[in-house]
Amino acid sequence: MALTFVGTNPLTGDKSHGIVRDFDTNRRPQWVRGRFDNDATWRWYDIEHCNIQIAYPDILSPFVGPKISKDIVMPSAALRIPRVDSIDLTGSELFCGSGRVAHACERNGMQMNRLDWLLKPGPNVFNDDFAVINDADIQCLFGVDYIHASPDCRTYSQLTASVNQRNMQTNFLGKTEDAFQANAVLLKLFSCLQVAIRDNPKLIFTIENPEATFDLHPLVQRMCQPVKKGGIGATIVRFSFCAFGERVRKNSVLITNSPTTIAAMQSDTFRCARNVQCDFSKRPHEGVSKRSALVGIAKHKKRVVVGHETKDVTAFPLLFTEFLSNCVLQDLRPSRCTNAQCNFSLKHAGICSHMHVCKK
Repeated sequence: MALTFVGTNPLTGDKSHGIVRDFDTNRRPQWVRGRFDNDATWRWYDIEHCNIQIAYPDILSPFVGPKISKDIVMPSAALRIPRVDSIDLTGSELFCGSGRVAHACERNGMQMNRLDWLLKPGPNVFNDDFAVINDADIQCLFGVDYIHASPDCRTYSQLTASVNQRNMQTNFLGKTEDAFQANAVLLKLFSCLQVAIRDNPKLIFTIENPEATFDLHPLVQRMCQPVKKGGIGATIVRFSFCAFGERVRKNSVLITNSPTTIAAMQSDTFRCARNVQCDFSKRPHEGVSKRSALVGIAKHKKRVVVGHETKDVTAFPLLFTEFLSNCVLQDLRPSRCTNAQCNFSLKHAGICSHMHVCKK
């Protein structure tokens, strides 16, 4: 287990690159072993005394760190992500797919960026792979008021957990190349959020994935640590698609620091506990995978295809995106303009961040 680090000699100001070898009880590096530029000898340094900054860590686990894809472009150690100057509330949806969260936020008056592999050209659209975006793109996407991300769930889902070997024996890190790539993307997302929250403590974020192994990943567990202990102050809440009108159950998790979302979803308020009959609609859940079944009675039975393709149930329910957008808006309510005569306020449903300009 090793973490690379970048540090500064407090006496000479020399930069140091080395390897973390020891951790405190909170899994933070306590001592680092390395050498400064003008010193040929490897020495131990106290992390607080030498102003150590962890650069590109391996996944935090007691096992040998997994491989990271060579084409991953990590943020630079000197990256800063100040909030983009805007009179409007801003946000970004990463791995956006159909972009339903962005659409819901735009209906509430926010300016939204979108990032995904295959998007049609347009304003505030980043048609790229998150794994390879550079510092300039990261500043645009993360220098906002709200970030939503839905990383690729293929290696975290129940269907592929055994294939990728995300289990207790591997600390849910997996052993396949696909799992390593997913680990790298999650590491980059975590690193970017750490910098963004450091430079903009009011940033709200939500990260969604199906309820399977994602919330057990060591990086997700690290996200739930307080900011002062190396985390991003996240909380894990759970919900089901059927609670928002879908016919399939599909339990999912949200990793978020949104106080309103956490309060609304605590105690599994929106999570369906039944496998067969839905707690919310009181009707049987429809299957996620298609299969053939006999329908009818006696000799009038016929074989039909029931259920849904997995790819057809990945988009968020519209009611959920509206709910999530309203929760985030509630968290950003201090930026709401109360001047009823403000044209900007009327046009954007009362949302604005130009309080220093708008006077009653």
